[in-house]
Order: sequence, then structure tokens, then C-alpha cells
Amino acid sequence: MKDTLITNNVLQASVAENVSLIKSIQEQYFTQVEGLVMRSITAGRDLKTLTDELEQRYCIARRRAKFIANDQNNKATAQMARVRQQSLGCKKARWRHTGGGKHPRESHVAADGKIFDLNKGLYIDGKWIFPGELPNCGCIGEPIIPGVDDENDD
Repeated sequence: MKDTLITNNVLQASVAENVSLIKSIQEQYFTQVEGLVMRSITAGRDLKTLTDELEQRYCIARRRAKFIANDQNNKATAQMARVRQQSLGCKKARWRHTGGGKHPRESHVAADGKIFDLNKGLYIDGKWIFPGELPNCGCIGEPIIPGVDDENDD
């Protein structure tokens, strides 16, 4: 799928927003980190290079650098998937817990199969969130294609 101006703008905005949440990197380096994250994403989720760069440039422990690289890529990937789904006319999606982590969030496991609005998210743990948005969340949104998928099928 070819990205549009809208999806590119969303990617840039989401990377900037997500990078600003990193506590272990000084604010003065956010623009540089945004560039590193963008290159990682456009290189097809090049987590190793991003991890290496974060560790070497900003003196971050390897474990923390891996976490940041994975978290930033997951968030951007999830946001781009949602925007692409919306651009194809999808209005809703089904929350899918991927079960990849050692310590899954029980609320995300319980949300598996629930339908949510792609503009709003799903109300979990007292707030509206999207799959893959929280740190260490590997959940995905399975698009419901109008005229093809039935919201009641699971």
C-alpha cells in the first residue's frame, strides 16, 4: 500500500508525540531521536540499528534502548495501521490480543474480540486507548471491512 500525504503526516506527528514521552533522553535531543525513529520505521522496523544508535549516542543502557526502539516502532506501526484502515473506509475494528508477552495485561486479554470505533478506541482500565498504544502492548486492531465482515462474527 502506498502511503498518502495524510498517512505521512500522521506518522511524523505520532513519532514526534511518542518521542516526547521518553523520559531517559533529554528534551534537547528529541529532534535527533525523531529522525532515528523515522529512519527505523521507513527501513521496515530496523530495531537493531535504532537500538544501537540510542545506546551509543545517548549513553542509554542496552535494555532500555531495546525497549525504546520496540515501543516507538510498535506505536507508530499501530497508528499507521489505524490510519490506513480508516483511509480504506473502515470505521470499526476488533481488538486482538496477540499473547506475545510474558506478563499480559489482563484487561487486554479480556478485550480480545471486542469491537471498537477507529476514531475513539476501546475503553479499558478507565481510559480510551487503541491497540499497541501502551508500552509493551502488542495488541492489534483487526479491521472490520464494511460489506465483507460482520461485526457479530468472532
